[in-house]
Amino acid sequence: MQFDVAKHCSEPLTAKKFRDDCLSKIGDQAISRHRREITIEDVIASQNTDLETANELATICDPANLRCPLEDKFDITDNESLKTLPLDQCPLKSVELTKSANKRSSVVNYMFHIWEAEENKADDNSETDLEDGTVLLSVMLYHPVKQSKEQGYLVLANQYKNRSGFFFIEGVFYNDTRDPMNRDYSEEIMEWAKQSFKRSSKKLGSFSSKKMEDIKFKNLQIRLGYPYYYCHQGNCEHLMIFTDMRLLHGDDPQLRKLYPYRIYKKMPKRIKCSICDINTAMWITTDDILAFEDPSYFCQSCFDLLHYDEDKRKLHEFNAYRFDGNYAP
Repeated sequence: MQFDVAKHCSEPLTAKKFRDDCLSKIGDQAISRHRREITIEDVIASQNTDLETANELATICDPANLRCPLEDKFDITDNESLKTLPLDQCPLKSVELTKSANKRSSVVNYMFHIWEAEENKADDNSETDLEDGTVLLSVMLYHPVKQSKEQGYLVLANQYKNRSGFFFIEGVFYNDTRDPMNRDYSEEIMEWAKQSFKRSSKKLGSFSSKKMEDIKFKNLQIRLGYPYYYCHQGNCEHLMIFTDMRLLHGDDPQLRKLYPYRIYKKMPKRIKCSICDINTAMWITTDDILAFEDPSYFCQSCFDLLHYDEDKRKLHEFNAYRFDGNYAP
């Protein structure tokens, strides 16, 4: 039974029409993203209670009371040896943890994806250059075969589509032509689609193309939940799905320069050594006659033992490359 995607996505719409519909229904005042303090009168009205009960609720729910008796006794000193405690205090990129395996101690590097303050900083929302009623789109990129989510972004509806490669959305190719050296990959696809005898599907029709840098997201007619196509670097393909369309609120980054704003990144996979299957791989080799596969992965210890003698001379011919970061997607 074939899954019908069209039945599980929205009707075609544009961000401009979405914004106009919101303004017509809720008005200009209701879309303000500036929060006001909740007063006792608000609690009384929302809970349909009296003043005494509202004051008691405010006292019990005060964040200062959300502590346990042992919390004050737990003191983190500057000389604390635990590695996990300072993770929320400094933007670490990696932490070394000791792992015991077969009664031997080996060091394994684990990557903690903690965004640094310089990247995607959105804590300070006191200043803004975005107007009330700005429309945001949530865009998710998926692996074309595994269909697993890889990255996710918030984009402004009134910003241009500036990504290398091309998008294919609702029968239109949006090509990046900012660089004169960029190749228009959509030409061959459109020519192929015109020749019906070369394709098995009769549903394909004539396509069109536009310059990506001339189009803003708000002018795109899209369907939420429908898979579109994104290709870059010639043959690196992704499924692209617009998952949400909403108005900007106070918890969103308030500066235009922060967009596209990354909201999701797939956790990478640690690649272990092909020999010991314990330590993290530090080297990749090709054309290696002693390796099980090509390319093959080695930790530092196994790489040295298999490829060099005691005087650090190569035992046979091979190509070796540092495995940058010790991780692969």
